[in-house]
Amino acid sequence: MCEKQILFTDALLLNISNNSLFTAIGSQAFFLINSSVIRVTNKMHYKKIHGSVCNPKCELTGLLLLYAENEFSLYKYDLSQKDIFILIYEGETKDWINAAIFLKNEEGCQFALHMAHSSLLRLQYDNTSNLQFGECSILELARCTDYSMLYSTSLYGNSYTKLIIISGNGFGEILIWQPHSPLNFNISTRSFIYPLLMRLKAHNGVVFSIDFNLAAQLLVTTSDDRSLKFWKLVTNPGIKFDASSIKPSFSCFGHTARVICAIIAEYEGQVFVISGGEDSNICVWSQTGEMLLKRRQQFGAPVWRLAFDNVSASLYSTGSTGNIYAYNLKSILSPNQAHSEQLMHMGLSNEYLVKIKYLTNSTIIALSNKNHLFYMRLMNLQKSQIWEPVSIFPSYKCTVLAVCDGLIATCGYKRITLLNYNVDTGYIELIYDGIKFEGLIQSFHFLSKDLYLISDEYGNCHLLKGNNMEVDSSINISTCRKSWITSAILVNSNCLLMSCRNGKVMIVTRESSPQLQIKHVLKDLHGNMGSIVLKLLRIDDKFAYIISAAHESTLKVICLSLTEYRLTILQRQTVPLTWIEAIPTLDVLIGFNDNHLVKTSFKTI
Repeated sequence: MCEKQILFTDALLLNISNNSLFTAIGSQAFFLINSSVIRVTNKMHYKKIHGSVCNPKCELTGLLLLYAENEFSLYKYDLSQKDIFILIYEGETKDWINAAIFLKNEEGCQFALHMAHSSLLRLQYDNTSNLQFGECSILELARCTDYSMLYSTSLYGNSYTKLIIISGNGFGEILIWQPHSPLNFNISTRSFIYPLLMRLKAHNGVVFSIDFNLAAQLLVTTSDDRSLKFWKLVTNPGIKFDASSIKPSFSCFGHTARVICAIIAEYEGQVFVISGGEDSNICVWSQTGEMLLKRRQQFGAPVWRLAFDNVSASLYSTGSTGNIYAYNLKSILSPNQAHSEQLMHMGLSNEYLVKIKYLTNSTIIALSNKNHLFYMRLMNLQKSQIWEPVSIFPSYKCTVLAVCDGLIATCGYKRITLLNYNVDTGYIELIYDGIKFEGLIQSFHFLSKDLYLISDEYGNCHLLKGNNMEVDSSINISTCRKSWITSAILVNSNCLLMSCRNGKVMIVTRESSPQLQIKHVLKDLHGNMGSIVLKLLRIDDKFAYIISAAHESTLKVICLSLTEYRLTILQRQTVPLTWIEAIPTLDVLIGFNDNHLVKTSFKTI
């Protein structure tokens, strides 16, 4: 019996080209074509291969460049020969190689190596003597004015002076520069110094991968902050980068650990983004940021690299075990699948919706980051729905959006605005707009159709009445900052139950005095963040039973004595949610499990 060696290590390279797959497991490279596996003989001196670029001359021949840490190897290949790959040059640099590219529009065989400290090596391969090994000459050593440690780099361009270099560092920044118009020449290092064109804050951690598609005007970055960030490109290779070239669009969260890689894929005229993470999951995203698929692909191992075949719609992934897995995405990516639709064109202003509420069963109201108010009527699901601006809304910096039975309330610094929506006509009428506080209003609660409770960041509360917002009574619930009301209900005409952001639940009564009176305080019902939802379960002459929920997985049923004004916890019930957000009816919960929105049913006493 002969001993069989099995390689079990990281697969850090994965590329697709001309119906073939190229990968590397540890220091060994493999070429997969027509169900056969061809091993590239070189082992890169036992250093793990983490990148490659290909320069095909025709369908069967071309050049292949491999790099592993600070070493690189150049191969020529011919698919019609028995020995497909022939090593023609080996080299070594003084720094880790982040990326490489062939400069196809330059004379001869030129390629560039980008290193981990923003240096760029321009090389030319020559073999005038037709020997087995040729020579590489250094045409230029270029450096950027920024020397921070880089963890990822993406190169684009066919000529040296128009090369675009986009890198990510350990500070969550994107750095962009190009090797044209040098600032000076460093004699000691014999290198040209080029200016940094752009520095963009992208993430709250290391930028692990960068991919961009100029035709789709899209750039995507990933990080160990567990997010992907989408950017809009408004440039092309012939335009110099400036502050208006790249604009952040939005961030996507679908992974529970570091997002190691992401690629931009095209299939049947559509653009998608596919990401792989340390959590062993792959996620497929639409160009608008909708998650189309989340799948555990590497059985617990981190996903290191991704490659997509835009003909067969097959996704290939490699991980820390050295395995290569394929998954067909045709059913997910086909155009007849239902995808999200952009309902409002924001243009280049980077406007997006930040607060959204259901005004009625068929109408949605929303505030944008530019403090504009929009609404949408869901009258005909066969037609595309469009957000329409509320022209009478007095735009100002809003902290609160609240709705109740067709009424819309917005709040900001000192200011309250109340609007009414007519269901029959679809018309929105301005009822009130004025100053009611000296500070920043942080909460607005509809206790009834004409009774409202508001509070500022210091715990000052007003009970307001009617369309004119007359102050019925007031109270200060705390002397600390960030202690506004998180939820409140009107138990009866003289009794309120409210929860504060510092974790207290209070019984408050309305008496003849203009001041509300605190009768009883229950501390830390849901920890130190307070209730998010208070809902009346039932009431009789002596007791009121109330459901309390917060950003946790436990519901509490509390009993309020209407004669003694005392609170008692009657029941604790664990629900299959980690974060409770709403209780629309007495038997339905809406909340989150990790990054998934979940609706579930429950029963109480």
